[in-house]
Amino acid sequence: MSRVALLYDNTQRPETTGVYCRRALEELTRSGRIASIEHILPSDLARLQAEKNRWDLIIAVDDGLDYDLPADTAPVVWWAIDTHLEFERSLRRARHARWTFAAQKNGAEKLRQYGNDATWLPLACDPELHGRPTVPKQ
Repeated sequence: MSRVALLYDNTQRPETTGVYCRRALEELTRSGRIASIEHILPSDLARLQAEKNRWDLIIAVDDGLDYDLPADTAPVVWWAIDTHLEFERSLRRARHARWTFAAQKNGAEKLRQYGNDATWLPLACDPELHGRPTVPKQ
């Protein structure tokens, strides 16, 4: 995999999880692990369809908005963040993605109950932005 499209909206909530994913993926481009990362807004979904051979992978990060994931393009990864708020939206997207992850453990379990091979991928912090406290492990 070398060319990655990262699909999420950051116009309504600039601090959305997709921003942190983008920072991490940009680090992978600097290290040469992936060739390029490009942020795509949901308003540009038609571009994903039109340029479907441009990307090797599309990563869609839950941004709380309701739109369909691109079809007949590069493989899609779906990271459902808010399965506890709009489960039907997460389920619909999971059915169109090749790989599905869920930020809540019970969300991943519920997606699996509906026939999706969902994996639990919890949220984390960005040490550069949130700090790296030195506290004893307990």
